[in-house]
Amino acid sequence: MLQHLRKKLPLAQFFKVINDKPVASQLFEGWAKIHDRELLKDFYYQDDRKSASAGILIEESAEQTVPSLLNITNSDPCCKNRQTTVGKENLL
Repeated sequence: MLQHLRKKLPLAQFFKVINDKPVASQLFEGWAKIHDRELLKDFYYQDDRKSASAGILIEESAEQTVPSLLNITNSDPCCKNRQTTVGKENLL
């Protein structure tokens, strides 16, 4: 039913309709967290839910992978030479 309304109504009007109904709002939020986070961000923005928007951004950033510093230095020829030089100086 919610998907049908979402397709039939303009987005702002859809958000207003479900925002007035707590169960519909919770169902939509649960669906959007899995299937369409950008739509969920729009919903939170339209409703001025700053803390909920921040929560989504934090979740997304936690899911991103960050290359380790060791992998970056090993793949950079400049750093490899520098490490070798430092290693040789330490031996002398």
